[in-house]
Amino acid sequence: MNGAGFPERRADSTTREANGLPDWVVRAKQLAEQPSQKPHGAHANEKPPPSLFSPQVAHGQPCSGYVRKLAIHTLVVATSVLIMLCVGCWITMIQSGFRVGIADRLMTQIAQISDTAPDRASAGPLPSAPTTKRKEDSQCRSSGVAVPPATEKTNEPIADLSPAVGPDDSASHSQATGAPEIFSVKPDRGWAGETIRIAGVRLGDTKQVLFNADNRLKETTFHVVSDKQLDVVVPEIFVDRTEVTLVVVTPWGVTVGVPPSVVQVSEAVHRANGRFLHVLKGGALTRASGTLFVEAGGVAEDSSAGLQFIKADGVLVSDRHSQGVVYHEPGAILTRTSGSDRHRDTSRQHVIEVPEIKASLEVEPFLIQSPPQATGEAKSVPHIETIEPQTARSGGTVRLLGSGFLQTNAVWFAGRDSRGVTPAGFRLISDREIQVQVPQAWGEQVVVVANRKGMTFTLHKSGPISDHSRVDISRVARGVVATSGRGAFLVEDGGLVTARGNLFFVKRGGRITSGEGAAVFYEPGADIPADVLRKDNCREVPLIEPSNPGILFTALGC
Repeated sequence: MNGAGFPERRADSTTREANGLPDWVVRAKQLAEQPSQKPHGAHANEKPPPSLFSPQVAHGQPCSGYVRKLAIHTLVVATSVLIMLCVGCWITMIQSGFRVGIADRLMTQIAQISDTAPDRASAGPLPSAPTTKRKEDSQCRSSGVAVPPATEKTNEPIADLSPAVGPDDSASHSQATGAPEIFSVKPDRGWAGETIRIAGVRLGDTKQVLFNADNRLKETTFHVVSDKQLDVVVPEIFVDRTEVTLVVVTPWGVTVGVPPSVVQVSEAVHRANGRFLHVLKGGALTRASGTLFVEAGGVAEDSSAGLQFIKADGVLVSDRHSQGVVYHEPGAILTRTSGSDRHRDTSRQHVIEVPEIKASLEVEPFLIQSPPQATGEAKSVPHIETIEPQTARSGGTVRLLGSGFLQTNAVWFAGRDSRGVTPAGFRLISDREIQVQVPQAWGEQVVVVANRKGMTFTLHKSGPISDHSRVDISRVARGVVATSGRGAFLVEDGGLVTARGNLFFVKRGGRITSGEGAAVFYEPGADIPADVLRKDNCREVPLIEPSNPGILFTALGC
């Protein structure tokens, strides 16, 4: 027992072997227990530091320095591994985000390309030879001819003029909201089928481009070049060397090119002459034709303009004879005169509300040129045998087949309940055929054709004045006095009409007493009031010969 009360440990080999230690451990311990030669100057009582195989370590006694070093090394290694793992994860995340960003950009570009492509549902099946399609596109681009979207058609009725709500996602679409604006049109003249360029702003969302020539409204195809440029195909309008007003429609609004020759109305005026009428604040216009633009505080009444634009707080007063296309802002005041047939008014006028209307000032009008027409000397008064088709919308084309069409100088349409006649554009194909574009009209129409020899008009049902309720033209024979009736009258030699009608054909020796607001065609020798003769809608013709009965044409309006 030692002084601490514990049994004394002996370092003999027997005891160590009894403890089950290997021989090489026993020998190493014996070497470690041998007294080492102390260096010079060492203290006699100084003990050597314990080795790894010293009894204290071998029997579990703590060695604080060794444990501390081992713990430090372990901590360093663990910290290094953790840092490496964190750095690796961070690099992986960056690479993954980069790849996702590239993928997102690629998907965005693909979506943009797919949105700018024509709608396959309306454009028809995919082409069977893509290489041919690319060749055709390249030829169009090299020749400077616009490639309009496949979804846009020239033969669509004007009834679809209402713009779609909300912009598309095409890459060429405008990034700014607001009505578009036109700066210039180049070239300023051209033939049908040629391409012109419209420069302006906010054109990327264009839905429609319209041409208005003497109340002949025609939609055309176009190609969006950028937000500031449109390539537009000149439509076929059967007028020659006529100034055309351009209209651009987007979901955000509509703009119209206002020519420098615009007539400004700033006070109360009964009637103003001009292709483009601009009613300012405080201005009031009783009769209007052509293109009409009414500012806030302006008033237009009894308008026969084919194209009308009404700003917020502007006033448009319509009656039963009003027709045409009306664009108006929210807050515009659209009213009807007392006694007007509300249903009939809405059918004659195509009213469209748009977010904003902008007047593109100082835009030179486009001058449309028509191809050459058939030439030759007229040998007889025109005669209409049939009309194909028998119904069409405004802006559509019909064929008049008959004889005596050479040197035709005018074609008019007149409705039974319409005031006056509406001129129509036409193309003379031969002495037996005329192609006519239907003007702004609605319902059953009387078609009138005139050349240097005289004029003719269509008849569906004709009869004596006593049957005026069942016929489109009432015949007034010799000795008959028509004091009532409506619509159109054919006044024979010796006939007299005192009723107020909308359309009169007066033969030599016939007589009328009133023609206010009506269209009057008369032969030399007819008795026409002097105040009617001074009207623009009163015309003298050499000879009047109606066509055969049974010809009916119906205009379907806008």
